[in-house]
Amino acid sequence: MLAAEHFQRARNLDSGNFLARFYVDLGARTYFTESDVRGNEANARTADILKSIEPVSSRQPTNDTSIVISVDATFFRIYAPTFLYYAQQLPDIDHSIVLCASEEEAWELSEDGNKLLHALDAVNNGGVAPNVHYYRAPVPEFAIEPKTFYASARFYAATLLLQRYSSVTLLDADLTADIDPRPHIRKTKRHSIAAVKSGGYTALSPWRRYMAGNVVVSSGDKSHNALSDMQRYLSLGLGLTDNWMLDQNALAFTVERNLSSFYNLGGAPRPYTQKPFRETWEKNYRRSIPAV
Repeated sequence: MLAAEHFQRARNLDSGNFLARFYVDLGARTYFTESDVRGNEANARTADILKSIEPVSSRQPTNDTSIVISVDATFFRIYAPTFLYYAQQLPDIDHSIVLCASEEEAWELSEDGNKLLHALDAVNNGGVAPNVHYYRAPVPEFAIEPKTFYASARFYAATLLLQRYSSVTLLDADLTADIDPRPHIRKTKRHSIAAVKSGGYTALSPWRRYMAGNVVVSSGDKSHNALSDMQRYLSLGLGLTDNWMLDQNALAFTVERNLSSFYNLGGAPRPYTQKPFRETWEKNYRRSIPAV
């Protein structure tokens, strides 16, 4: 409560919008009190988003757990090829892609993904992966910065997915695997909510205390309560500008309210990490798009 009041004062005094210019302090823009998060606005927004999420196709799950990313059309075309290759190589784990797109665009993206799965089979004789699933999460009108919703949509989709799976691993789309992720997933799937906790000076900032790029959530009442906290926090912050640290503030709020259900992934070898080469992928794709 005291920290929230402190950061509220900082926001009120920031007439020059300096917080938005310093990445390390950007999280102060979206650090809220519990009463803010419990308010009617956050609840109503969350309910609307949850109602809007739908499968792009009616394919049934093939496994009891899934790896999940959420993307817009641009990030789909940059990172889906790698994600779909993992799906082919890991047939005992479902791979779910949450598309932040219109109904027509989501269908087009899923069809292009299916074409790639057939092309992979033609190249390596590894089969057409049946374990890929597409969902659509339209960007809500109140989301001022859509890119923040693209990164956050997986946390909303988890509610639907946990009706189909015993656990889900929610990843940033630009993470890639160095090692087989299955031992890690088997080890962490029993935990209600798991993420990486920072240490040292990094953890002094609440929005850097828990890393939102790799979060595991399992089915059950404890997980449901944690997800509800996470979703309401996100819903409140999506209506603000300069909210790129929103997901990590939301995660810190969630973990601190559900400490008995939290497991720290920091001590275990993590298969998914962010590689500097992703910048090359992104630049090359953006150069390929004709200038408007």
